[in-house]
Amino acid sequence: MKTLLYIITLISFISCSSFSEKIVSRMDGADERPEWASEGKAMYEKNGRLYAVGYTEVSGDARVSSAMRVADNNARHEVARLITNTTSYMFQNAEEGVDGGAEMARFYGNELSKYQSHGTRQESRYWERVLTFDSNEEKVLKLRIYSLVSLTKKDVKKAIKLALQKNKQKISPEMQKAVDNHMTAQIQTME
Repeated sequence: MKTLLYIITLISFISCSSFSEKIVSRMDGADERPEWASEGKAMYEKNGRLYAVGYTEVSGDARVSSAMRVADNNARHEVARLITNTTSYMFQNAEEGVDGGAEMARFYGNELSKYQSHGTRQESRYWERVLTFDSNEEKVLKLRIYSLVSLTKKDVKKAIKLALQKNKQKISPEMQKAVDNHMTAQIQTME
């Protein structure tokens, strides 16, 4: 009886372990994934810099260089999305019921993203090939790429000021001040 129980337990463990992912290879033969390479934390602040993590997963035989460019763009998009979402929120609250408020938010967010992209620095990249399972429980090889970019809080504030100066005719002075104050507060909440 004990032998039968042991065999059933052993089969259960073997079955369960066969359904886990397995890392086949890592960038530069690394032993583990870097701490920053996480899908759970898209943006964070450290030592006066804002960091954004981009991620992409492609077929295991895809070109690493192409997938890295996608992950790089995804990291930059995280920064742009933060700026656009924040300005959309500001304009929506400040100009509720005014025609063109949403258009103004998109325009301002896009302009601001252009300015901030000049201060964005590529910090690090990481990739790993993973043997995993698809929805039909078939083994598939995937390539996971992580990209880390950063910019200083000073660069974000500078981008805000440049975008506001360029668009003075489109934004009232009160709105300029409200957006500037809100963006400064947003950056401070990341600390």
